[in-house]
Amino acid sequence: MSAPLLVKASRSGKAIATVTPESAGWRYVGFEALRLAAGEEHRADTGQRELCVVIVCGTASVECGAQRWNDIGGRASPFEDAAPAAVYLPPGSAVRITATVETEIALCWAPAARGVAIQPFGSVVCKVAVPGRVILAALNSGVAKLPASEGRFPQVSGLTMRVEQAAAAGDRVRDVRVGGQPLDLDKTYTVAMSDYQLKGGDGYDMFTSQRVIVGPEAGPLITTALEHYVAAAGEVNPAVDGRITIVR
Repeated sequence: MSAPLLVKASRSGKAIATVTPESAGWRYVGFEALRLAAGEEHRADTGQRELCVVIVCGTASVECGAQRWNDIGGRASPFEDAAPAAVYLPPGSAVRITATVETEIALCWAPAARGVAIQPFGSVVCKVAVPGRVILAALNSGVAKLPASEGRFPQVSGLTMRVEQAAAAGDRVRDVRVGGQPLDLDKTYTVAMSDYQLKGGDGYDMFTSQRVIVGPEAGPLITTALEHYVAAAGEVNPAVDGRITIVR
């Protein structure tokens, strides 16, 4: 007789629910739901399994070897109408998850021989109306931690800029041009960004008060947008085109 699939959640403690192949009476998939207090860590080794870490609600950082995704998530509850953030980890990975605020995470396991490269996914493309002065503030925030490697470093298109790394943090960005024209601090531009950035992730809190044109509930997944772009282009030839010049 197979095991019952109804698992009652715990109202207190770290473990909300745990399902293993043995407890469920099946062969492969495992699942854990955990609650973490602000600042609390959870460590795990994937072993011979692959793992998807889902930030159900709250915000957390996920670290695996030299790779780190800071303050991902941001949903206020599991029922919020927005896609959760998630990170895929292959077999043989050691992961550390650190809650920024009170957070609930789901760990979804499955056996795997090799897996694939580590990938974060789940972010949604949003469209926001942003004044030029806010764009400049965001770019300065994005390079404020240089020369340290940070997830906040701006990945831009449609504009060029020069970064004076030796200048004071917050005043390093120079000669910003949008479509070849100097950035107008008083003009309103339409900017595409991830829902993570829109919610202030990686220090981009200047976007949280801007007018949203397409929000997380209506925008496509970044992975879907990329798939559509590649399908429409037919052939993609990436090249370095000098959008960002860093003067050390």
